[in-house]
Amino acid sequence: MTKLPRTNRTVIATLVVALLAVVGPAACAGGDKTITVVVRHGATPDPTLVDLGAPGASPGDQRIWHFPGTTGGREVMTDWIMTTIALDAPEKGVETRVTTGVFSFGESGTLLLEGVGLYPGEGAVLKPATRLERAVVGGTGIYAGATGSVVSEHLADNTWVHTFTVDVLGGASPAAASATTAAAKKLPAAMAKLKADAAKLGAPSVSGSVLSFGTTKINDDFTIVDAVTAEFGCTATFFVAQGTGFVRVSTDVMKDGKRAVGTELDPNGPVIGQIRQGKSFSGVVDILGDKYDTIYEPIVDAKGTVLGVYYVGVKVPG
Repeated sequence: MTKLPRTNRTVIATLVVALLAVVGPAACAGGDKTITVVVRHGATPDPTLVDLGAPGASPGDQRIWHFPGTTGGREVMTDWIMTTIALDAPEKGVETRVTTGVFSFGESGTLLLEGVGLYPGEGAVLKPATRLERAVVGGTGIYAGATGSVVSEHLADNTWVHTFTVDVLGGASPAAASATTAAAKKLPAAMAKLKADAAKLGAPSVSGSVLSFGTTKINDDFTIVDAVTAEFGCTATFFVAQGTGFVRVSTDVMKDGKRAVGTELDPNGPVIGQIRQGKSFSGVVDILGDKYDTIYEPIVDAKGTVLGVYYVGVKVPG
């Protein structure tokens, strides 16, 4: 582990105070929409150890991490400051530590957690096959005013899962939020089915404004999207590339009570830039005036040309 000199004490203390000052007021604002966010990452890297207490292991020592995780295929940056507050407590060989963590979801916002945990004295993190619950005390962006909890699980294979259950500003009934959460957790599997069912038909191609897989024209054929919706409780869409944009040709996203065929992927939204680069996108976006938790992936041919877009998503109640 890398050790920082004691002259960094003031800098680190100032950082902690600043974090709490920024998100603290939001946490006090309260929330009225419950959402679940699941973040995964591999084994944690070695922390930077800041020896703020007496020489050697002692109260006041801090461990600092900065490393990425993912949610729905999208990168999440995590930052942690863990401070030892007691040695051999509540038993010999165990350290009590306080943790502040910030999960940054890019343009979507951040979530801040705090909590106390019991750690092996010789280790930087929890032992495998253990879990710890901490409080969520604030957030920004779509997580503004977040309050709730996060359960961190150190799995037996040395990977981690952090499951946030939080109330944020927005407004949704518990039943609607529960249904949305259940469907959102299935989005990766729904995307896999959408792509697999299309691939069974053959390679993708575009002729004019018509998207095909093999010899099957996808335009106005709702067989695949409806099957995905029936199985996973989400919405699904195929877009075809048209000029610099993308147009829905098969969808069960609704507009004015009808399938939104012929409508465009938002040319000013956060998705289109990723797709044009051949990259996927996941996150909450506006679709025809409603918020959806989504996954988008490019449809590409053998040469890597982007022919269209796969989409699955679930409406966020509010």
